Amino acid sequence: MTQPSPTYLLIAQSIPSDNDKLAQLRPLLAQKYQLDAYILGQRLIGRGPNLIAEGTREHLTDIAALLTEQDIPCWVIEARPPRFAPLRLREIRIDPEQMSLTTDGRVVILEPKHRVMAVLADLSGQAAEKNLKYLMAQRVYSGIQDSRPLGDEELTKAILRGEPVLDLYRFNDQGRVDAGVRVLPGRFDPSGLGEHAGLSAIGNLKTILDLVRNHVDSFQLVLDFGLANLPGCRLKSPEDGLHWQRDNLAALTCFGWLMAELSPSVPHSMAPGAPPLSLLEALCNELGDDMPDAPAPAQTPVSLPQPPTADRTHRSAGLRLSLSIAAAMGFGLLTASGSDVLTEALRLGQRTGMLPGLLTGASLWAGFHFLRLKQHVENTPTSKARSLAMGLVELQGRAVRKYALISPVSHLPCVFYRVRKYRRDSKNRWRLSYSDDSRHVPFYLEDDTGKVTIDPRGASVSAQVRQESYGGQASTLFGSIGNDADEKWVEDIVVEGTRIYLLGQARENRGPRPSLREKVTRALQDLKRDPEAMREYDRNGDGHVCEAEWEQARISIEQQVLHQSLAGEYSQPVQSDRVVVGRPRQRSIPFVIAETESETRLVRHYTLLILPLFVGALGGLVWTLWSLKHYLQP
Repeated sequence: MTQPSPTYLLIAQSIPSDNDKLAQLRPLLAQKYQLDAYILGQRLIGRGPNLIAEGTREHLTDIAALLTEQDIPCWVIEARPPRFAPLRLREIRIDPEQMSLTTDGRVVILEPKHRVMAVLADLSGQAAEKNLKYLMAQRVYSGIQDSRPLGDEELTKAILRGEPVLDLYRFNDQGRVDAGVRVLPGRFDPSGLGEHAGLSAIGNLKTILDLVRNHVDSFQLVLDFGLANLPGCRLKSPEDGLHWQRDNLAALTCFGWLMAELSPSVPHSMAPGAPPLSLLEALCNELGDDMPDAPAPAQTPVSLPQPPTADRTHRSAGLRLSLSIAAAMGFGLLTASGSDVLTEALRLGQRTGMLPGLLTGASLWAGFHFLRLKQHVENTPTSKARSLAMGLVELQGRAVRKYALISPVSHLPCVFYRVRKYRRDSKNRWRLSYSDDSRHVPFYLEDDTGKVTIDPRGASVSAQVRQESYGGQASTLFGSIGNDADEKWVEDIVVEGTRIYLLGQARENRGPRPSLREKVTRALQDLKRDPEAMREYDRNGDGHVCEAEWEQARISIEQQVLHQSLAGEYSQPVQSDRVVVGRPRQRSIPFVIAETESETRLVRHYTLLILPLFVGALGGLVWTLWSLKHYLQP
């Protein structure tokens, strides 16, 4: 009987923030090795080691070589279960030459020559949640490029404030773990600490950590339990069942052994004698023009303003009208379904050919719609942000936030979101009960020449990232979205930094400007609220601005505002705000915002939609003629 081939894991060390090399590598890995580009971005940016892929050693080695070329440490290791769990510490004794850790089954001796790896973890999940909130807060106001996770010092403090556990792993001369000790606060006799002992159980645990750090020559501290995405290491919460703490201890054991596997091993490196052409360039050449060059990462401002408030007056009226029509149609169908009227109408429509005729017309309309859209995409030349002409334009680049916009369910920094709420009815079917999006929030599209403002109102937005959350489940990053199990939330997101394609109309950005009188009125109001400025117009120094002095102040303010307005008219606005791309004035011209890596892939997507629609229309036409023939026969 043949032994099954072992499974190997590719684990990579995350980097603090995104960069242009990683942004170029993600779509290449997605196409060549069928990896999800969005998940790669989530696991390669942050802190801690993360699982990238599973498979054979040969397959993972190729991916690891590409990651290593981009200065990302990674390891290819065999997936093996832990050999044993760390034994619980009961007593400690400190001597000048050694430390004796008495456990349930043995005494573990630590000498200066030993190499020790310590895993400090929080079983409550508070430290992991704080790191995520800290990271998301930076992304909201600083952008993806400038965000950084918690440092070791801040994360250590957060772990000690939760439910900390300390695992110590001792390595032998061959670099293998030969002993493990688990330190639980308040579960050991602290008298052996001598003068270092204190009244705080958490303080005594930290004392052991510091003593071990200072006692051995080779020491490594790991703080990433709960932050790393590794097999068998998921951090659970009380909502996961009664035994969540026991499961977290088992996951901590699995995490410790994985870190022990990575600790003595050398990260994957390039084989000697590699050709001068880099692996990334070779992969780009292999994939061809379907994978365009990635521009430099977006430079997001240090602080972003809050998103503007949506004007929902017109939208609400249209929504109420649509809901009224839908309710009337639904009531009619439900009333008809109580009798045989609906069934008889469907049979009559099928016999006379009306029903297949309607299906044929709908398929033809949809097919020609996507065909016209495909032709617009193919025939419109790609423009650059810096040399944008007015009229119909096609742009490709990265989506960059103009406002501090985050998605309401998953709390990700994004340039667009669409969220829908569904409720389960009496027949166990999901019914749409609420819908909202961020079409009123402009954003930037940035390429290698600059960036331009995008107004997404009226656009057909195609997002690749979809998050689903059910009532009572925790959202992706924060808290829960509700306790009703009959609710479901679906969220489509265009995450900041992703590559998008845009087809729309460019026009000069002429926003509403206040009149000269409004500017003067506002300046006079500001003058009245400023006592120091009012004293400048008190000519006689009596502490009161008389009517004549106020008239002089008014004339002076008018002249200042006039000079400022004239200077402002000749000053050039910021290049990114000078032009805005939005919905074309002609409704027949499409306005498309699609999250895609290239125009070729978008055209291919439209082609795959057109073919089945026309085939369905042809089949519907045959069905219509056949039904009509049999109906007209005497």
